[in-house]
Amino acid sequence: MRKRERQGARRRYRRNGEHIRFRQRLARYGLTEAEFRHMQAEQGDMCAACACDIRGKEFIDHDHVTGTVRGLLCSGCNIALGHVKENVGALRGMIAYLETWNAVA
Repeated sequence: MRKRERQGARRRYRRNGEHIRFRQRLARYGLTEAEFRHMQAEQGDMCAACACDIRGKEFIDHDHVTGTVRGLLCSGCNIALGHVKENVGALRGMIAYLETWNAVA
């Protein structure tokens, strides 16, 4: 019986895998689908940081200490925040660095 259950679960996952992964992602951050859709609409399907189109490719940004969901980001912004460990001082330093070089160019 267990083998049949596993086979059935595999078939359901193959059929509905994308939806299942979406639901798991929402559960990880404590969001309902309605809350997620509201965030998408509120942001206009744009990244909260750089305003690029993130329709269908959004990352749920959250505070790693409190777990509070902050918004939806594109892959690049999500990775950038991770690399600087959400350090505002480091981000300001990077901005100053780029502004210095943009002024020279």
